Order: sequence, then C-alpha cells, then structure tokens
Amino acid sequence: MDVELTPSKEFERVIARMKGAPPQIKRTLSKEIKDATAPIERAAKANIKGTQVRGVRGGGAAQRGAANAARSKRGATGKTGLRESIAKGVTRKITYSGFRTGVRVRVDGKYLPESQRALIRATNKGQWRHPVFGNTSAWVTQKITPAGWFDRAVSEHGPAAIKRIREAARKALQELEK
Repeated sequence: MDVELTPSKEFERVIARMKGAPPQIKRTLSKEIKDATAPIERAAKANIKGTQVRGVRGGGAAQRGAANAARSKRGATGKTGLRESIAKGVTRKITYSGFRTGVRVRVDGKYLPESQRALIRATNKGQWRHPVFGNTSAWVTQKITPAGWFDRAVSEHGPAAIKRIREAARKALQELEK
C-alpha cells in the first residue's frame, strides 16, 4: 500500500534537471523531502501501533517470527506482532528517474510472510476474514479499530508535506538556474 505525493509542475521540472545537477542540490532536496514526509511516516507507525485487534488468536505470530528469522543474518526474530511488523514496513521513497519518479510513502510487506501481506490493506480497511487454524469450514472476522490508520496519517499530514516539497522544489529550481 502506498500513496504518491505529486506536489507540482516545479517538482517535475526539478526532477527532470537533477541528472546533471550538482550533488549538493540533490542532497539538500532529498533532505527537505524526507523532513517533509517524516510526519506522515511517524503518524502511520503510531496509528497502526495504537489500534486494537479483536477476534481470535491464531498462528500468525509464529509465521511472522519464522519469516523474520529467515530474513535475519543471526536468526533473530524480534517482535512478531502484526501491528509491530506492519509498522516496521512504513517507509518513504524518493525516485529521481524511471517510471515512478516522485515521492511515495508506502508500507512494505517485507516484514510479513507472503501469506500475510494482504493484511496491510485489510487492517487499513478495518477488518478481514480468515479460516480458524486453516479450517475452511470455520471462518472468523477480525476487526481492527480505529480503521483507516494509513489513510488518516496521509490526510492529516499530506497537505503540509506537499506544501513543503513544493517550496523545496522551488528553492532547488532557483539553485539550478543560477
């Protein structure tokens, strides 16, 4: 799950000119963008950690622990709760070239096993259904409250981030034109 922040035409012009730009301008712009999107990342992590999950307890923690151990060089698992694992995956990405040029705040599912990655969207929606311990004749619905943990973070902090990114792009464009 991700959201792209497309601030302005100035930003697109700056990105287009970054290829031949001095490294200092790119570093400064990247720092400004990271600072602008940090509140979204922090809010999304806090929101998912602050939710309540109701339903049955299953074997999900064991699967997440095994997935984390497989990723770790030392075999360490760390915390394996669903909300903690989703929070670890909240990141920001700036791309200066290629098809998806721009700024994205996303939730990477790499801290979850392949079979649980759909839970990222499901937790944001507020509920999901699954079979009890794999028994497809017995299904339960798990609810997470409040729903929309990612959407709330973006709607609360996104407009301010876009404003700051526009300003940073304007400054970078002025530097490039000197």
